[in-house]
Amino acid sequence: MNKIVSFSVFVLFTFNICAQEIEMFEEVYPNGQIKLLGELLDDKKNGEWKKYYETGEILKISNYKEGKFLDSKSYYKNGTLKLESEKVGEEILFKSYYETGELFEERIMFNGYFKEFNKAGVLRVKSNYENGYLSGTWIQFYDTGEKEWEVNYIDGYKEGNYVHYYRNGKVKEEGSLSNNLKEGKEKRYNEQGFLVWEGYYQKDTLSKKWKKYNSLGKKIKSVKYVNGQTINNEEELISTNIPNGVISTAVIHPECIELIGNKAIKKCTSEKITRHISRKFNTDLAGDLQLVGRQKIIVNFEIDEQGYVIGVRAKAPHPDLEDEAIRVVELLPQFKPGTKRGKPMELAFSIPVIFQIVN
Repeated sequence: MNKIVSFSVFVLFTFNICAQEIEMFEEVYPNGQIKLLGELLDDKKNGEWKKYYETGEILKISNYKEGKFLDSKSYYKNGTLKLESEKVGEEILFKSYYETGELFEERIMFNGYFKEFNKAGVLRVKSNYENGYLSGTWIQFYDTGEKEWEVNYIDGYKEGNYVHYYRNGKVKEEGSLSNNLKEGKEKRYNEQGFLVWEGYYQKDTLSKKWKKYNSLGKKIKSVKYVNGQTINNEEELISTNIPNGVISTAVIHPECIELIGNKAIKKCTSEKITRHISRKFNTDLAGDLQLVGRQKIIVNFEIDEQGYVIGVRAKAPHPDLEDEAIRVVELLPQFKPGTKRGKPMELAFSIPVIFQIVN
């Protein structure tokens, strides 16, 4: 009798380790200290879940109802509130705090506003998110409250205009962006508002002729750039450094490195992981084990700060399926790690692998 195996893989990007399919879930550190403790109802998180530091202090308390997130609070080791989030309608309101207790960030997670404050309570950043990606005008303020930058974003990458301001409100620099890179004309002004320089960028590099003006608007000098370098050792300009408004970047599969923006990168990385598992997984194993019907394997793992896959574990109807899932995931290549505020960070993944075996 021949068996047909249909095979599906789904890649979920998540900051929380997904639960395994048991009534009570407990994960421990190598020293025996409880790491994560919670209850499952029909394979779904339910009630209060607690996560601990390796030294025993409470790290996070989350509440669920039949798999649906309700709220959570995370704490510094000293017991001070670090993060809190709660469901507001269809969105999640998120707040984070300095270790000394002052509000640091406030945002609606996927579709809504974002605000960042300094310890004195002064607004430092204001922006908006659509479908989880930075979109529209990102605004940065000086630590005394004056507007410093306006940068336009689409789907999490820089696209459109940018403007840099002096503290007195006058424009310092203005130009345009395409696919995260400076492209086209840029103008630079002095604090009195007079044009000083204007020129061009090509793929983020100083290009063509840059013209310098005096306070009367008369051109007094021109400098030509080729591939970012001046000709005849003329006066060199410094390329404008535009701040990055994107807080977190996604893990990147090595074949997705050239893509722009988290949205495209996540899609590509997900597809590459799915293809890898589909090609490497021994689908004959399910038939050899005489399994029938729908079979589901949950694989959890992390990608660390160096981009390596670590901590692979699996839950399946048969131990051999668990071993096979672990083997395949451990064959994934080294990734470019995800980052938060420019620093590499470890990210957790959960992958449901589903078999449908038909006689």
